[in-house]
Amino acid sequence: ALFVQHAGIVTFANDAAARLFGAPDADALVGREVLSLFDTRYHAVIEQRLQRLRAGEPVPFIEERIRRFDGTLCAVEVAATPFHDPDGSAVQ
Repeated sequence: ALFVQHAGIVTFANDAAARLFGAPDADALVGREVLSLFDTRYHAVIEQRLQRLRAGEPVPFIEERIRRFDGTLCAVEVAATPFHDPDGSAVQ
């Protein structure tokens, strides 16, 4: 599953991400706040990781819990990579 975010907002998601989150399609993820997709217990850790990524620093894999569209929580392993695209800095 893959999604891209700019400034904390999902700007792209693939079909595997839609299935993982239980979304009707990938477009249903676009425009959502990244933090809304994760269990609130992980928000502080995610914010720290996003700060490092915005600074161009790598972050290690981490286990987190996502919040699926039906509200259920699901354990996942998350990797993130900073990059630049035509719209500026982003995180994949």
